[in-house]
Amino acid sequence: MRRAACWSRSPLHCGPRGSGLCSARGMCNCDAVTRYVALLRGINVGKNNRLPMADLRAALESIGGTGVGTYLQSGNAVLDHPDSTDKVAAALRKAVHEGSGIDVPILVRTADWLEKALRDDPFGTKATNPKTYLLAFLSETPSAAAKKKLADAVAARQAKGGKDSGDEYELDRDRGYLWCPVNVHESLFASLDWDKLLGVQVTMRNWDTANRLLALARG
Repeated sequence: MRRAACWSRSPLHCGPRGSGLCSARGMCNCDAVTRYVALLRGINVGKNNRLPMADLRAALESIGGTGVGTYLQSGNAVLDHPDSTDKVAAALRKAVHEGSGIDVPILVRTADWLEKALRDDPFGTKATNPKTYLLAFLSETPSAAAKKKLADAVAARQAKGGKDSGDEYELDRDRGYLWCPVNVHESLFASLDWDKLLGVQVTMRNWDTANRLLALARG
């Protein structure tokens, strides 16, 4: 969803560029922006990659983000920005690295993308625990060969009859769904290298976090 926003010092009564409806009087740089969610991978896990959320919000604002917010300490954020997902991700990764020395993969998707991903839930009422139902954010759509590689790895893993033998997953273009009936720590997510198998970057959030992040983006 794109909407008008103002980058002026006093974004009051902002209107479309050139409409004369902005009170900033010459300081306004009104343009259409998109509402995004940004996910940092591997942030604040144990003692590694410690990043206060205040620093993340500052990084978001330093790249021109407005309406910024964060959820939990695991690198979940929302912002408005006029640039594309790839440009926002690259700029944010650079800002975080320059500000904190931390360099981690960052995936950015529109709030509309997240809303559709949640709405298209393939497991529905079968996934009864939102803490062990995962939404996978993929950096791009994996190839057919990569999908087969993952399927073969899952089949081999589940043939061993471990606690993850009841896990189920589905891939849909640049997103995926993983239902872990037992727990996440002993699931296919923990036991398999999804990045390597699919040949793309994969970041996962549980269903509860994904829904709360969408609520923050829409709030």
